[in-house]
Amino acid sequence: MAGVGTDIYIDGSLVDLAEVNAWPDRLDLRLEGISTLSLGRRGGSLPTLPDPLMGKPVRVDYNGTTVFAGDVYDVQADFTAEGYGNTYQARCLRNRGDQVPFQDANTLTTTANYNYPSDSEFYFASRAGLTVGEIVRDCLEMA
Repeated sequence: MAGVGTDIYIDGSLVDLAEVNAWPDRLDLRLEGISTLSLGRRGGSLPTLPDPLMGKPVRVDYNGTTVFAGDVYDVQADFTAEGYGNTYQARCLRNRGDQVPFQDANTLTTTANYNYPSDSEFYFASRAGLTVGEIVRDCLEMA
């Protein structure tokens, strides 16, 4: 039943892990970096090419609260006594955002600085006191 325990959605559909002989192998949450999710599947066959899970969005909910969202980014296939085992790795949405090319309109670098104090070398008067929404909008309007 969705919403109780751990639910995993791939490409928007709730996955019955027991039915596909899969399980969440590892979830690494990183506040200052890229969080990852590993999903294991044993006793199956090699993934077809192109792999039907590669690049698909994946989400993990725990008791109805989303704790991870990202994209399936990698698969490793190993042969075991039960057949092939596939380990899929997903990276969080920050990874998707890091793939978008960005150039700051003021510094022409890949880093935009906002809300620094007036005595900082990174201070720009036009970028002081902005809300998160204003910052996101400003960044989206840059090259």
